[in-house]
Amino acid sequence: MSAPGRDRLRVLLVVPVDAWEQTRRFYSQTLGFEEEYERGEGDRRLAGYADGPSRLVLATPGAVPAMPETPTRGAVILLEVADPPASRAALGSRGVTGLGPIVDQDGACFFELCDPAGNRVWCIRYPDQPDSSAASTGTSSPVPKRSA
Repeated sequence: MSAPGRDRLRVLLVVPVDAWEQTRRFYSQTLGFEEEYERGEGDRRLAGYADGPSRLVLATPGAVPAMPETPTRGAVILLEVADPPASRAALGSRGVTGLGPIVDQDGACFFELCDPAGNRVWCIRYPDQPDSSAASTGTSSPVPKRSA
């Protein structure tokens, strides 16, 4: 049996209402994802983000029927980057706190930080990933350029 065709993967994180604005800013301003949409108001919010072909959806509990009623806990988001040490240094120079150390393990290089809702984000380069692969796949660095 063959697998169904897929165009892309979307990840859903259900975020507590009290962490909504901070989490939105984290993915758009800190990591540089483009906000494609935001819908809803009050306790029922939904927002979509893009980085190249990658998509992330944030929602508050119960924002849409059949959506989980409890926040996501313990998710690990893996962001492929060309140069984890450079990405970490750029985030640190912008005042981002809570950056984990650079880890070199089995040829992979990564560091970790957490979003305001408590989910872990690893900025990683895999052993078989050339330094330029993040750019060649249409994704950008998780570190947006500062405006002048």
